[in-house]
Amino acid sequence: MKHTHAVHLRSLAISWLAVACFFAAKTAGAQVVDESGPAMSAYNSAFLVQSGGQTYYTVNYQNGTVGNVQWGWGQDQDIYVLEDRYEHTHAQSDYNLMNAALESMLTSQTWDSANGGYITQDFPPNEDGWNDDIGWTNAAYALGYKYTGNAAYLTEAENGWNYVMSNRDGAGGGWNSSANPQGGIPEVSNAGSGSCALANSSYVYTGVWLYEATGNTSYLTGAEAVYAWERKTLVNTTGSTINESGGTNWLSWQVIGCTTSPTNTITNYYDDNVYNSGGMIYAATELYRVTGTAQYLSDATNLINHIYGEYQTNPIAADNGECSTYDDGGYQPENYVFTRAVSNYLTVTGGWWGSEYAPWLLTNAQDAWNDRDSANLTWNVWNTVIPSTSDAQSMDEGSAAAIWQHLPPPTMNLAGTYEIQNVNSGLALEVSGGSTTSDAAILQEPFASGNNAYLWKLNATAGSGGYYQIENVNSGQCLNVLGASGINGAKIVQYPCQSMIPGNDQWKPVQNPDGTFSFYNLLSNQAVDIPGASTASGVQLDQWFGNGTAAQKFNLIQPSITFSGNYEIQNTNSGLALDVSGASTTENAPVIQYAFNDQKNQLWKFVAADPGYYRIQNVNSGLYLNATGANTTMGSLLVQWPAVTTYNDQWRPVLNSNGSYSFYIALSGQAIDVPGASTASGVQLVQWGENGTVAQTFNLSTH
Repeated sequence: MKHTHAVHLRSLAISWLAVACFFAAKTAGAQVVDESGPAMSAYNSAFLVQSGGQTYYTVNYQNGTVGNVQWGWGQDQDIYVLEDRYEHTHAQSDYNLMNAALESMLTSQTWDSANGGYITQDFPPNEDGWNDDIGWTNAAYALGYKYTGNAAYLTEAENGWNYVMSNRDGAGGGWNSSANPQGGIPEVSNAGSGSCALANSSYVYTGVWLYEATGNTSYLTGAEAVYAWERKTLVNTTGSTINESGGTNWLSWQVIGCTTSPTNTITNYYDDNVYNSGGMIYAATELYRVTGTAQYLSDATNLINHIYGEYQTNPIAADNGECSTYDDGGYQPENYVFTRAVSNYLTVTGGWWGSEYAPWLLTNAQDAWNDRDSANLTWNVWNTVIPSTSDAQSMDEGSAAAIWQHLPPPTMNLAGTYEIQNVNSGLALEVSGGSTTSDAAILQEPFASGNNAYLWKLNATAGSGGYYQIENVNSGQCLNVLGASGINGAKIVQYPCQSMIPGNDQWKPVQNPDGTFSFYNLLSNQAVDIPGASTASGVQLDQWFGNGTAAQKFNLIQPSITFSGNYEIQNTNSGLALDVSGASTTENAPVIQYAFNDQKNQLWKFVAADPGYYRIQNVNSGLYLNATGANTTMGSLLVQWPAVTTYNDQWRPVLNSNGSYSFYIALSGQAIDVPGASTASGVQLVQWGENGTVAQTFNLSTH
């Protein structure tokens, strides 16, 4: 069924169309059904409690008491899943739940009254000595600050990070302290404890987030130092297996769990699990994202390949050594960190869905979902149902819910040229003074018809999982956060279009329940915003924490396109025309590209259908361009067929900035495409996910 869309007409000299666009899976192998909602709902129904003004996860299934509240670092792991949910949807309800859980853990003293508060056990005078616990809490609150702007969350993250990185307040047992001769961050602050991947990686990516949130370069410097120690000490970067006399092997790009005290000696290599690898992949990718240093990207790729080589034909946790199967009383968050890290890697590198890792993650998500129990829950062993005798806990089951959040949501097909109008002020985004220079301010002004400084082209970033660049039609430059800043209030300007690195011109459009759109930045996670919800002309836009207000909601208003007469539709790459093979007048005849010869089987009429959509009718046969069998699969062949009501013969034309057109089908949101950008005559056309290439652009000529 086609999704509904709202239509509004402007009373201008040229009519304009406000479009609420369709959601559609756009890639081969991408999820046909997004199970993130049902999976998250089942997880929350099983373990989430909202009572007495508090929001928290319990350890055991449907044990809704404060006495069963998940302990500190376990609560962190559960909150990560909530944070992922908000990142996946940017829905206000998910924001509220995430914020409530963060606030409750920070303030609910009764959960751990002996230590004066739930997470204060990590700090003097009642500290428990576990640096990894502090690290997980730091990460939860640093990310929480990026999403909410709550200053208390930033303070919590900074205090914890600085405490450990500055040698635990002089007491020893922190980063590179005298009590820690092996270097790194020991798992436990006691002298002689081993330094582990699980106690170091979180300080790397948290350091990156704190740097972005504050602009303080000491956080980035510290993050790079911790990563350098991890890479040197815990990873076999030689490219070959290191054979040990004890009969154990250190595999290429295997991450070991810990050093042994009191020196950097390593006595065995059994600890080859996805959690340790995931933490370092996440750390390396985040460092690459903010620095652009090629070594970090290369490291992340090698680390993924080590795990992929082991598990590519099996669910990730099916045979994951010591950390694969649940033994009652244990806890297993291992899969979560790995799938989150690979997801982040695919977004930053533009690997959705072209990389082999993407369908692999999808397969794992489907394996987990297919082996769910009657409550829609799955534990960390993604090829078996939870045994009825098991007492699987919230951390055992969080990964299976989270992996659906780690896949991109069904993407919106927003390719086209628009006026972008704030719903509160009614004013449109404009490049100040029609400037074509870099760093020119983006203002809100009354829309000026015929002025390209007020028009914006949305270009999907290939492989990004739903991000777009927003290009000004007049200048050809992109909407950009000034100075690649991650700080709230940073100004919005135009700048020459870049790539996914650093990401300050990459925007994720999210359609709100009222049909408007909000745009979230890849680098900062913040939204395009009208400061103070101003309705005044000339106000420069900035980025601000997502708040769901009208200051962050926009209408996309697209020029309507009218057609009259018969058209040749010529691919811009091949120069060949759309042609009904053999001048056939029968149903299901292939539509191919062929040298134009001015025959009727190469001429087409545009017949108005639903608002903004047309059927494309062959002049010779009277039949319409159609995606075979109402199929939404990428690569489905295009044929001619009588008019139908299944929306696989309605096409939305989009005028590109170079005067060519692209055409998007209503049913799947995919584009008319010449397979492989072929220039050969006789190639049958297909539908394919929008990719911005010349295989999907066409010139129209009247005849």
